[in-house]
Amino acid sequence: MILKNESKNNQGFTLVELLVSIVILSIGMLGIINLQTHALKDNLDAYLRTQAIFLAYDMADRIRANGEEWESIDDLSSFVPDYHFCSTLDPTTTS
Repeated sequence: MILKNESKNNQGFTLVELLVSIVILSIGMLGIINLQTHALKDNLDAYLRTQAIFLAYDMADRIRANGEEWESIDDLSSFVPDYHFCSTLDPTTTS
């Protein structure tokens, strides 16, 4: 009979065990939050690099398209192009 009464008193968790598990869980959650913020920053960096690459390819294509005009110029220091920049990416330009 004494063993049955002692087993009933030992059921459940103590407050210390609960607090230790909460501390361990919160440290793990802080690590996950830190990883998420780094992933978001890296995602933004990759997006900006992609945009820069697209712009560089666009500039290279425009230079290649105007090859005869570039070859006919002797002094590039005073060169002003006679065409206007028009892009579908810039909402302020009109077609």
